[in-house]
Amino acid sequence: MGTATAIVTVVLIFALGKSPDTGAQESGGILYPQDSESREVKSLDGIWNFRVAPRHQPELGFQQAWYSQPLKQTGETDLMPVPSSYNDVTQKKVYRDHIGWAWYDRAFRIPQQWQDRRVFVRFGAANYHSIVYVNGQKVVEHAGGALPFLAELKTGLKYTEENRITVAINNTLTRETLPQGSVVWQTSARFPDGYFTLNYDFDFFNYAGIHRSVFLYTTPKTYIDDIDVTSRVVGTTGYVSYAIRAVEEVINSVRSNPQAVGVTVELHDQEGNVVGNAVGSSGEIAVSNAKLWWPFTMVENDKDAAYLYTLVVTSFDTGSNERDVYRLKVGIRTISWTEKQFLINDKPFYFRGFGRHEDFDIRGKGIDNVMLVKDHNLIKWVGANSYRTSHYPYAEEIMDLTDRLGIVIIDEVPAVSTDGFSAGLLVNHKQQLKELIQRDKNRASVVMWSVSNEPRSDYAESEAYFKEVISYTRDLDSKHKRPITLVSNRGATDKFVRILLFYLTLQLICMYLTFRDVIEWTRSLDNTRPVTCVVAVDFSRDTTAQFVDILAINRYFSWYSDTGHTEVIQESITLDVENWVRTHKKPIIVAEYGADTIAGFHQSPDFVFTEEYQTNFMKEHFKAFDYLRANSSLIGEHIWNFADFMTAQGITRILGNRKGIFTRERQPKSSAHLLRYRFHLLAAESDNYPIPQDLIENIPVYKTDKVVHDEH
Repeated sequence: MGTATAIVTVVLIFALGKSPDTGAQESGGILYPQDSESREVKSLDGIWNFRVAPRHQPELGFQQAWYSQPLKQTGETDLMPVPSSYNDVTQKKVYRDHIGWAWYDRAFRIPQQWQDRRVFVRFGAANYHSIVYVNGQKVVEHAGGALPFLAELKTGLKYTEENRITVAINNTLTRETLPQGSVVWQTSARFPDGYFTLNYDFDFFNYAGIHRSVFLYTTPKTYIDDIDVTSRVVGTTGYVSYAIRAVEEVINSVRSNPQAVGVTVELHDQEGNVVGNAVGSSGEIAVSNAKLWWPFTMVENDKDAAYLYTLVVTSFDTGSNERDVYRLKVGIRTISWTEKQFLINDKPFYFRGFGRHEDFDIRGKGIDNVMLVKDHNLIKWVGANSYRTSHYPYAEEIMDLTDRLGIVIIDEVPAVSTDGFSAGLLVNHKQQLKELIQRDKNRASVVMWSVSNEPRSDYAESEAYFKEVISYTRDLDSKHKRPITLVSNRGATDKFVRILLFYLTLQLICMYLTFRDVIEWTRSLDNTRPVTCVVAVDFSRDTTAQFVDILAINRYFSWYSDTGHTEVIQESITLDVENWVRTHKKPIIVAEYGADTIAGFHQSPDFVFTEEYQTNFMKEHFKAFDYLRANSSLIGEHIWNFADFMTAQGITRILGNRKGIFTRERQPKSSAHLLRYRFHLLAAESDNYPIPQDLIENIPVYKTDKVVHDEH
């Protein structure tokens, strides 16, 4: 037997070496920057300077104070577009596989008239742990890779010369980050000294960088910090309730006192007409003959979908005579649910759509308006009415599109494959839920919060953990009262994973039992993947579904279990869903099902990884779904995935996960055309949505007039 490899799992010291201030913004709001009569926005997107800290000197940038000088003066730098992930932009493998601190900087100028204004810097998202400096002064620190953070720049700005912004970003994940990960050190002689990798259980690439737009923006000294909007409908009248939080400056400190600032509110329709108004920091506006926000397939004409009013909020400080104006898009709609249905505006809604990823070739998770519009054109082309933001909050620009287009969203926090359930993890989980709901609470398209995807919900400790998480989420969203779900996949496929881990662990123990590090490592696994529990877990073992409002399950029959045997799908899905519904008496969504498919692979009879297999696999699921729609509480079907996406390298992934109905380049597989038929036929059946003419014409039998030949 060869030389043993000792594997030690530790928390990398430099992962969060600088204590994170997760509450980055100094005030309660996180309103998206916009130009108005009182505000001005300057984008810092563009080409920045970039370098990474040496793999074995992760703290070098802090030790040498790279933030105190232009980054070019610290050593060799590259050009890096912002926003983007840095991993795939260059030809350097060290960038693609980097773990630890990466550094950005750029110069900027600001107008002199900004001297009498408040100035903020705001990041849409940067993955994962970020520290921002302006002119060498630290201004904000934030943990979490998919939500915005900001800081007011109170001192140190230069109005007659260049300023410099520097950002340090660390992509290391730990057992207390969301999502989770761990650094594994290899101590065998066959590895280089100090060799380590970042391991994680989630099945998408851990892209890193400044992923969303960076803005500077101004406000008056007294400004609108937060807006909270809800709506209700009585007959043909819509009611918009609002609460405004204004912030004023008092002797070099910031305090909130909405009664000290005058507030007026107007509601405008899409033609700019005022349809209602109110005075005061909170109140309600009645709108006669209100036009409701509808998903686009629930109305016959797309122009009647997703109607958005504009709430124009003006604050007035009588002491300084300053006004601040902010405009917020508002949809008037209601959501409700019963044991068997989900309803929008009191009409049953069936979720048809996808799980997705923010994932694009070369750009990684970097926001790209071309790709955003292309994706949502494809979503509408297929006839999907919804998707889940798997497995993290998506960019605000994406959410703007779903509000405008009438595409329904299940909004998910980045708690994927959660285990360990520590106190520190709970703190981070709740913080990210708070930031997510603060950001998206006013969006008409967001109808549900998903607090986790595929957690280890069969572990005993998960029950108290998720009871706390879900209760906290309800408290945060008490005004809006959206339903809460948690997506589970603790089913038959878990048996294989546990058996594999059991035998791998036994093998390690038998081979390397004399090594203290291996014993400690094995014990450390007990808290996260107890190897003694090697049974399949189904609905009867789950501890969390009792707390949620809507059940959501991921199932991969005939893929991760019974591979290739599509004949088992219909009975397996039907039985599984009926068991969940019978046990919990709640509506249920199949949130994931899918099969990897290589575009252009064909075989008859069908075979795994071919386009034929994917389409037949889907047809068997459709049979089960249609039975359950008629006879159970199934309220939705989301296929996994919208498009192929990148993952970590592994022998089960061929340049990423290939379960998309579109390729990563957004070209359709055969399955996309099949799904398009289904979704449009379902929309026509439930809501009389017109079937596209090209689908009607696609039947290859044509009626023609008989031609009589009389040549003879």
